[in-house]
Amino acid sequence: MRGRGSRNKGANFERQVARLLRKWLGDDWEVKRNPTDRQNGKAGAGEFEIVGPYTFPFAIECKAHESFDYSQLFRVPATGPFSGFWEQASKQAQSADKMPMLILKKNNGPVLCAMEPTAIKLIVPRPERMSFMSLERPRCIVFPLSVLLEQPASYLFEVAPVATGL
Repeated sequence: MRGRGSRNKGANFERQVARLLRKWLGDDWEVKRNPTDRQNGKAGAGEFEIVGPYTFPFAIECKAHESFDYSQLFRVPATGPFSGFWEQASKQAQSADKMPMLILKKNNGPVLCAMEPTAIKLIVPRPERMSFMSLERPRCIVFPLSVLLEQPASYLFEVAPVATGL
């Protein structure tokens, strides 16, 4: 898919992720999609500007991409577009002093989440009990987004700030 159809697919996926984030974070939070030209700013690095009673610690990049194949994650280093997606998420997060979070899927496939190994330990109390894949190149953890959304969002703001100095 190219051009307008590809942009629409990406925008639809971003809207889907925004709805999931709003439900997860609760009524005290506002999740707004950033226009493409504002995705590198401090307040709204990544796809969303997320504003609430605490500082949201992640810059989120979303990718719905047909050329992404889940089997690419099993190669060392990861092949296909994943490394480029992770690099983009990392650069945007760094520009805003946040941690990167990549949310991605292949057409009609499960939604995955990627983040730095230290970040998963901050928001999932027992990561050793969850299904995830640890990648060396690029260095990140990949797991179903549903695992993140099953965690109480309050954990981000009760434990993570103490552990990271945010």
